[in-house]
Amino acid sequence: MRVLAIDTSTLTGSIALVEDEIVRAESALYMQGAHSAVVTESIRALVAQCDVAFDAIDVFAAGLGPGSFTGVRIGVAIVKGFGLATGRPVHGKNSLDLLAAQAVGARGPVVAAIDARRNEVFFAVYDAMDDGRRVRSSEPEHREPLAAGQRIAELLAEHPGAVVIGDLDTNLRARVREGAGSKELVFAPKVMGTPLARVLAHEVIAGRTLVDDGTMEPHYVRPTDAKLPARALVVPAQ
Repeated sequence: MRVLAIDTSTLTGSIALVEDEIVRAESALYMQGAHSAVVTESIRALVAQCDVAFDAIDVFAAGLGPGSFTGVRIGVAIVKGFGLATGRPVHGKNSLDLLAAQAVGARGPVVAAIDARRNEVFFAVYDAMDDGRRVRSSEPEHREPLAAGQRIAELLAEHPGAVVIGDLDTNLRARVREGAGSKELVFAPKVMGTPLARVLAHEVIAGRTLVDDGTMEPHYVRPTDAKLPARALVVPAQ
């Protein structure tokens, strides 16, 4: 199975082409000021690098957010467009879920947290399963960092602490930790805080993603005026 996956929910976007669990190519894309044409051309270049035609890709997938409203909207619109143009299925997965899946080897609960801008944090808590998977134990929320820490402490009532993975900067981490009080929060390096497209592709192959029936939309979490175009069509290069 060939999967073209992208996640553009955070400042560093991720693109990957995965074939039968082998990463054929992947790239990172700085999303500051980027728009759909830039992302689309980056995808075309990556696919061309593998000498794979768009109609030879079996599944297109996108991280659904939460995160940057513009970034998430771009990613979802692009994969929907590729799906419409090729007739291939489109999949999606919450970007916090992708982050939690990347916390390989972490013991106990994991908190996935993304900088929501506007002095807020998107976050959710995940429990570890015996087979290594992470299962969300709380719904994604957005709060001011101090309040986010307090809420995380409530959600970790039965645990002494958790590993936190995400793109929070030093200031946001300090305030979340302050809000969590006595809970021990161990922050993974920020460089690990990008939801990776290769992980999204793995989740597609493992059957743990949402299959678009035409109604798949971004997971904004907090209200936004941004709307996904009803028919976002991107025509692949011939």
